[in-house]
Amino acid sequence: MYYLQPFANWFLVVTIISLASELVLLKYLHHKQYLFAFRAGILATLLVFFQSILAYIILIFVARELQVYSMIIVVVFLITAIVFALALIFSGAGEKPWLKTAGIFMLILYVVFGVALAWGTIPPGFLTAGTLQKIEQWVSLAGSIIPLFFIMDFVSELKFPSVTAEEPHRHGLKEQVSIGALIITVVVVITLGVKITRDSYWALDWNKKGPARAQELARAFERRIHVNGQGDTLRYLLMRPLDYDSSARYPLVVCLHGGPVPKRNRELQVEVPEPAPILSEYKNRKEFPAFIFVPQGPPGFTWGGIPHLPAVDSLVFETIDELENEFTIDVKRRYVAGGSMGGYGAWYFIGTRPEMFAAAIPFCGAGNIDLAQNMVDIPIWAFHGDVDRNVAVSGSRKMIEAIKKAGGDPRYTEFADVGHNVWPSIIETPGVLDWLFAQKRK
Repeated sequence: MYYLQPFANWFLVVTIISLASELVLLKYLHHKQYLFAFRAGILATLLVFFQSILAYIILIFVARELQVYSMIIVVVFLITAIVFALALIFSGAGEKPWLKTAGIFMLILYVVFGVALAWGTIPPGFLTAGTLQKIEQWVSLAGSIIPLFFIMDFVSELKFPSVTAEEPHRHGLKEQVSIGALIITVVVVITLGVKITRDSYWALDWNKKGPARAQELARAFERRIHVNGQGDTLRYLLMRPLDYDSSARYPLVVCLHGGPVPKRNRELQVEVPEPAPILSEYKNRKEFPAFIFVPQGPPGFTWGGIPHLPAVDSLVFETIDELENEFTIDVKRRYVAGGSMGGYGAWYFIGTRPEMFAAAIPFCGAGNIDLAQNMVDIPIWAFHGDVDRNVAVSGSRKMIEAIKKAGGDPRYTEFADVGHNVWPSIIETPGVLDWLFAQKRK
């Protein structure tokens, strides 16, 4: 959900509301002279403020390298929040039943999450990332109850004046502004919430139906396995050209799927990434006869180009060699295309093996600008959405700029108001497949 398009704005609005409510609470604690709780609350609020700013920067700029600082703030916040909870229980604030209840609830909640965080991140790490994420979600959900305790405390403090028909209550300017702000807030939150709900529904629907759809698409392909001399295995899908003629030579299109692939049974799961589905359509097989090669990445591996993650690019190249020994493939017309992790892979393939490919279509990916010199002579048409929350658009921009500086002439199309799901926009771009199959190495 974090990478859905409306989430960043929704997060900003909800954070502002949360901080405003924290300021009301702090003012109340100061007014009641609960100074220990007040000081601990100030520190906790400041940490939430800094954490929110950092999270928003990570969301907008996809700056995941900053997440290590986010974790540091979370740990310090947990310690501070526990101190704040203890202050609500054992200081003067504990004389108020609802404040004491809030403190007890917060103490239990933050201690549970702190222990889970320690078990999940400190070696040997007894909790898996998935389990820790679930605990975090439940703690976050339970945490939404905390404001109710403070609301009940405020209600217990209120003295309601009697209002007669002769003396109707008139809202002053301050109250009118507050009511207006409340109405605007509700409208904005609901509007953004509806957008997130809609996008979440489609994402969940895709996750539910995606594997079944992939299995359906895979039926048109041959399922194969490459095993090298060391016993390393690469599963892959292959589609031969329509009316294959062994006396003719055909292009080879390498289609790299996104990921990274979760640890699951790869014999049962299959990925059929774009452009493989559209190339497998009858009209395109007729117009652009080619071998369509779809490697299936092993769990936990990438195609290359992503720091600190192992790659299986060598297995892919070995399989290509194997296919060229078996079939009549035109070695001057090898193409590579891929999005997301496959986009990283496409950039990496042409950067490390430039002599191998005649053209590349990397989309919503990124690469190593130090390899730009190797890509100067390769026809490239890259694509990216300008509001991509998964892979920052700067990844494609930097690669294109670096190749141009090195003397190349790559094509680049950037779609306005498009996120990570960029393929529908690509296929609506006239001439993409014509351009791809027109390329040939000299």
